[in-house]
Amino acid sequence: MPKGIYKHQSLTRPLVSPRALKIGLTDPLAMLRYVVSGKAGVIQSQTKRLTKRIGATVGNLQEYWEAIASNQKLQTYIANSLNGIYYGEIATPDFLYVIVRILRPEVVVETGVAAGISSAFILQALQDNGEGTLYSIDFPNYALTDSSLIPEGKETGLAIPPYLKERWNLRLGKSKDLLPSLLAELGKVDIFLHDSEHTYDNMTFEYTTVWDYLGTGGLLLSHDVSWNYAFADFARKARCKSTEIYFTGVGAIIKKENK
Repeated sequence: MPKGIYKHQSLTRPLVSPRALKIGLTDPLAMLRYVVSGKAGVIQSQTKRLTKRIGATVGNLQEYWEAIASNQKLQTYIANSLNGIYYGEIATPDFLYVIVRILRPEVVVETGVAAGISSAFILQALQDNGEGTLYSIDFPNYALTDSSLIPEGKETGLAIPPYLKERWNLRLGKSKDLLPSLLAELGKVDIFLHDSEHTYDNMTFEYTTVWDYLGTGGLLLSHDVSWNYAFADFARKARCKSTEIYFTGVGAIIKKENK
């Protein structure tokens, strides 16, 4: 795998970190997996736990992990596109590929694209499934930071290979302006990923807006859930248990059947 593709790409066993120790206090099983297999083992274990909770058959999990790990065409394209620059992307986005392969969604919606690393992994999964479309909303260089700035002359999704864009539909603008109309147009969403402006108000707005469009078993994913209490508060109000994919910064909520 080419180096420098994303921040936490190492699949080797890491040293024990304060983060891992904190996980051990709340999730001993995850801590055991960390000691045995490192960060990659925890991410794979949490992904399996999440997909089983949705009720999906997880027999092909290992096959999917191996498929994305061995996809040198995608890895090389991303590495060459980034040219060593870190864009604040989701750490170790392989799990997004695996989740999409398992759930086989028809409609995936994400807010926040930037270089498009997460988008590329989702799109690769959709292509390998042979079905589904990714609808993305992005407001390039909004609330500029060193990690979200798209260089001059580059476009949103610069890390997405051209051969994957057939299943990609990009809308440019703020999610508060575009998300409601996009959802009304689509009518339903199978997987939603928040990775745009991480303010309490915006995160709450996106979660609340998309919730009615998620069907039973629909998956709400959110990056940087530790930045504020929006994700935890929404999960409590929705009366749904949340799952954290440790070491990725992503949390997940499965929409349960209405009673």
